[in-house]
Amino acid sequence: MDSCDDLQKFYVAEKQLIDYPVDENGPNPLVWPVSATRISTYFHDEGYFRALGSQHEAIDIPMPQGSDIVAPAAGYVYFIHQPTPGGYGYVALKHANGFVTVYGHISEVLVNKFDFVDAGKLFAKTGGAPGTTGAGPMTSGAHLHFELYKNRESVDPLRFLDLTKLRYDSIEGKYRYKFVEDLKLRYGNKANLTKYSTFMIAGSDEIERQKYFLANYAIPAFANHDVWTEEAVSANVDPSFLMCVGLAETGLGRHLKTAYNVGNVGNTDSGGTYDFTSPREGIYWMTKTFNNKFLRKYQNLDQLSRYGNKTGAIYASSASNWHNNIVRCLSALK
Repeated sequence: MDSCDDLQKFYVAEKQLIDYPVDENGPNPLVWPVSATRISTYFHDEGYFRALGSQHEAIDIPMPQGSDIVAPAAGYVYFIHQPTPGGYGYVALKHANGFVTVYGHISEVLVNKFDFVDAGKLFAKTGGAPGTTGAGPMTSGAHLHFELYKNRESVDPLRFLDLTKLRYDSIEGKYRYKFVEDLKLRYGNKANLTKYSTFMIAGSDEIERQKYFLANYAIPAFANHDVWTEEAVSANVDPSFLMCVGLAETGLGRHLKTAYNVGNVGNTDSGGTYDFTSPREGIYWMTKTFNNKFLRKYQNLDQLSRYGNKTGAIYASSASNWHNNIVRCLSALK
């Protein structure tokens, strides 16, 4: 703190946060800070990593220079790095429940440090056009660089935003399942999901679609809906997710490496194999794997493969195909 006055403002702002909790367990607790239609660079973007050799701990949202930026949740101005010619301008807002948001390539700041801003309130202007005030020395063009932190760890902002604000055909495959879920939240029974399904799955509800899915895609040994749901529910695993893993790994039994190992559990890239004695045992050990000490801590799909987990324990070594196949499958079943 620079002064006793700043310390007083800090305590007042912290106290105000108590009245504005962020429901992190509810659907989409943040509002979009800008009027986005697409994302140019994603959180932990593979292309960015290949090009620069470092992780992109943000999303980049293309926006015209000087567009309004509003607070995605109530909070106070935590830090300001004023935009200057040739310099990098950014602002940080602190919210309740351990959330902090950061806004980069800012061209203009309309608030002061420790000001409290309500959700949806204008507080800054976007920038990023090369050579403009606040853009900094490295920028790809006019856009908002948007970071989200939870308890000092960077997290993907798209997990907390309504993805239906974006164009579906512009979204990476890993986010299309969430787009469909957000569409259901937004429109309820009026949501038209026809054009967002990539499999020909019939049925008026998820259970009917699961049964259709197994009847038309699984080999007979793995077509028993009761076996899948009983094992999944017993292990507290989503049955649709489990079925989609079976499809992604072995085509629901059409490409078995060993007997009944529909999830390729224990089958290694180096040639090691493991047999199970029945379809149920194969499905059971899939659930055991997702609940083991390495994987059970994960809270979202992208952590289960190299698509979104570069160094940790994973279920699938694929950097793209496995994850995208699971997402397309879930989008159809859900």
